[in-house]
Amino acid sequence: MPVFLAYPAGSALRVEATNPRRPIADLHVDSGRGGLSTAIAVALAGTGARVFHVHSVELGATAIVDAAVRTGVPLVVTLHDHGLVCENYALLERGERFCDVPDDLSRCDRCLAATRGRPAGSLATHRADAAELVRRATRFVAPSGSVLALVSRVHPGIGPKSTRMAWGIPLPSARSTARAQGAPRLSVAVVGMHWGEKGRDRLPDLLRACKTLPIDFHLFGATEGRPTRDLVDAAPSVRVHGAYSRPELATRLVDAGVHLAVLPSTKPETFSLVLSEVIAAGVPVIGSDLGALSERIRGDRLGFVFDPWAPETLSSLLADLDRDRIRVDVVARHVRTLPVRTEAEMLKDHVDLWSSVAEGAKPASDPALLAAFEAARAAARAPSRLLEWVEAARATDFYRDLPLRTLLPESTRKRVLDALGARLERKRRS
Repeated sequence: MPVFLAYPAGSALRVEATNPRRPIADLHVDSGRGGLSTAIAVALAGTGARVFHVHSVELGATAIVDAAVRTGVPLVVTLHDHGLVCENYALLERGERFCDVPDDLSRCDRCLAATRGRPAGSLATHRADAAELVRRATRFVAPSGSVLALVSRVHPGIGPKSTRMAWGIPLPSARSTARAQGAPRLSVAVVGMHWGEKGRDRLPDLLRACKTLPIDFHLFGATEGRPTRDLVDAAPSVRVHGAYSRPELATRLVDAGVHLAVLPSTKPETFSLVLSEVIAAGVPVIGSDLGALSERIRGDRLGFVFDPWAPETLSSLLADLDRDRIRVDVVARHVRTLPVRTEAEMLKDHVDLWSSVAEGAKPASDPALLAAFEAARAAARAPSRLLEWVEAARATDFYRDLPLRTLLPESTRKRVLDALGARLERKRRS
């Protein structure tokens, strides 16, 4: 089954083939409500799509629905976040703490004014557009029960259309055999990107609460160029390892002799790939008592939970586990018996879903849409080698630890790269 990607690239909707991955068309998006909708419809018609699978409604629920209706292509939506509930899709009130989807919409107005610059009442419009998407969509994919439960509080009709599907990960490069009993000191890793919503801003207080415990802390994750002195000074034994590549994470955890991994997210995760990767490495977890982290840790007996806003809950738990290390080893033995859900298994589940949804569906045949796609395809050019080098550099661990990254917000950096690409393309054509 051929699969194509479509995503915003500057003022265009870029369409790429996935095997091999290469750009095949840049569809210009005119300003106005119909511009994006038309570009999506052109992409659907031109690729002969029989399924329209959306991974982010941030693109615009109205444009997504309009394109699906115009082409007649069945719509599938994955709940990677809580975008159907709120434009502030992490559900962090004023960018800080989980809001728990309040009934008091004046709180939402104040939050959206601060986080998105939106006027009062914008949430009602957002949810009305999302409700139409929920009505029009054929299927939803939910990686956890918690994300489905949260979205269902606003859109109760979503449940019967939903399929639960856990994400897959690469097979681990190593598997821990470390035992907490008998070790001179308990070794604890903090794993994941050092972003605010991943608990970076909570880490100094969490580590300080544990400073009297005989524990070695290992911090794994891209620093985004942010200084780490506040982390190193927070407890007597803190080592910052920096960015890691996903295939190497298990080996690095094993080499550090880690007994436990802490995941201190302050947002309700919808699944947490990092949790899967740590468990696959044979390391039990202490995770935030929120969202899918709490659901999976409790339900699958993967470790322990704590409140990231109450540092004493982490220090008390670690003190208890240090005194009674058999509890750590018991959970470790359990997680080391669990099978690894692979990316190949996840792909098969997606193909099976697409096949069932596509049964009887026909590609869009609107001549105007097909002609627009062919015109865009004829004008497409391969990206310059310099731009390819820039994109390759952005994916490296070195780049993810660069201080330069924090000098500009991601949206600005993206505009710079888009402008660079356009300039190189103009030079190539001339």
